[in-house]
Amino acid sequence: MSRTVWKFPLPISDHAHQVRIPGYMPCHVAMQDGVPTLWSEVEPSYEGEWNMSLQWFGTGHAIPEDAVYVGTVQDGTLVFHLYEVAFSNGGT
Repeated sequence: MSRTVWKFPLPISDHAHQVRIPGYMPCHVAMQDGVPTLWSEVEPSYEGEWNMSLQWFGTGHAIPEDAVYVGTVQDGTLVFHLYEVAFSNGGT
């Protein structure tokens, strides 16, 4: 299988973002043109899709026990941390 890197803009919000990523392997999280963005290795020929639930948390905010750290962005004086959280039907 061939791999490539795709980007996924994930605006900061109070809820989880439901994202479909074929063969998810996060590479980098940063601001691009003022928008928080995740870059992930993907396998375009992957037969299924991985449904990810990703959520931003501000510094000092409670994080679910089973959340997995993905990356951090800084927006001016604010710092947000991206985590993979348990998949739910809520969010976007």
